[in-house]
Amino acid sequence: MRRGFQTAVTLIALVSFQTAALAANTKPLQTEAPAPLRQPTPQDHFDCNREFLYRGNVLKCDSDRAADGAGLRPILSPVPNAISELDAYQKSRNSAKIFGYTGTLGVAAVAGGWIAGHQIQGDRGIIVRNTVAGIGVLLLVGSLLGGLILLNISENHLYDAVKNYNTAKPNDPIELRFSHQFSL
Repeated sequence: MRRGFQTAVTLIALVSFQTAALAANTKPLQTEAPAPLRQPTPQDHFDCNREFLYRGNVLKCDSDRAADGAGLRPILSPVPNAISELDAYQKSRNSAKIFGYTGTLGVAAVAGGWIAGHQIQGDRGIIVRNTVAGIGVLLLVGSLLGGLILLNISENHLYDAVKNYNTAKPNDPIELRFSHQFSL
């Protein structure tokens, strides 16, 4: 039994030495990674960059961090009438947020009326559903129309700001590269 153990140890040692010698004489396997797949550039279909042309340069009208129209402020600053129109534009754009909140409340009222109407049995459930959901629809439609009207008015302020600037400085005009009118 001792002889079998010695033979096994000798055999393992011999195989280990031969493997080590073989490994020392051969190069390690070189693995190559496949070429990376080309990622398509995502397209932003909801991009809302509004641009204007000034002294041959296309510049952004709006900033991601400042109020809408902030890109025009440094250029319009020498003309007080243009700045006052730009201020009115920015103020009315900020005021338009209330219509978004009101519309959200309208959607919640429609959903809440629908759910509450189905929880209450009989004619009373139908009355609750129709009343609450009807108020929600009125809020939603009213906020949509009010928001569109206010945004159209505010866009006119921006157009008037550029028009006032171009009137005061006809040799250094600004050209808006977007429409200032909404159409339904």
